[in-house]
Amino acid sequence: MNVRFDFRTKRILVYNKNGMYRKGVGITPLIAKWFFHERWSLHSQSGSRGGGSELGRRVDKELKTWTRAVVKEQSERIVAKKIAKFCSETKMVIKECKKRGWRPVDSQRLVGCYDSRLATRCDLVLRNILTQEFILLEIKTGYADTFNNEDHKNKEDQRMRPPFFELKANPRRFALIQLLLTWILHSTTHPEIKIKHENVRVLHVTTEKVSTYDLPIAWSLQVRQQLLECMKKRNVIPRKSKGSVKKRFKKGN
Repeated sequence: MNVRFDFRTKRILVYNKNGMYRKGVGITPLIAKWFFHERWSLHSQSGSRGGGSELGRRVDKELKTWTRAVVKEQSERIVAKKIAKFCSETKMVIKECKKRGWRPVDSQRLVGCYDSRLATRCDLVLRNILTQEFILLEIKTGYADTFNNEDHKNKEDQRMRPPFFELKANPRRFALIQLLLTWILHSTTHPEIKIKHENVRVLHVTTEKVSTYDLPIAWSLQVRQQLLECMKKRNVIPRKSKGSVKKRFKKGN
């Protein structure tokens, strides 16, 4: 499967094996719709300490710069010089990756599914230097005092949608679902790359520390099943229109 970014329309295009494409739809709003109450939002969970979306964009950009430098095998001196200009959150992410023996291979990698028309970017794809296994990370910044909020309130909008109603809605659970769906889309786009369950993680960075979160096995199996069902419902043939899926991908474009 081929996934490309169209700089003219600013949209991600997902191609099937026959060269037909569909415009990709972002996964964040859909995760909110499928799993969280309409009155609950990530924005409402930003907390008193964070950095907002601007910090997130900066970290993404700097991690991409780091990844490119490492992939191009630039000298350690040059890479270190680049890292020195990064914000403290990015430096902490890089330090954590190095400590674990993870070498970056790609950042902001485009992935998608033609049938469901979903598309997103993988924050960071790395490889374990010793085992050569691939690692998929979802990077989250901010939410310093709300990421793991478990203040159980009886309000319906503070809990996840059924069948997970007993769980508190918080940024960590949102990030884990986002990670799981990104993993599914990565497997769809790159079936030749096998990423083990234990190598798929959320990495949460604040000004104080870096924390990593694995996908709880039993819970993630339930979530995965619901995600696949939601994706299946989106597998419909759109009406013909300007920019229809009938357009074909031309080699060399």
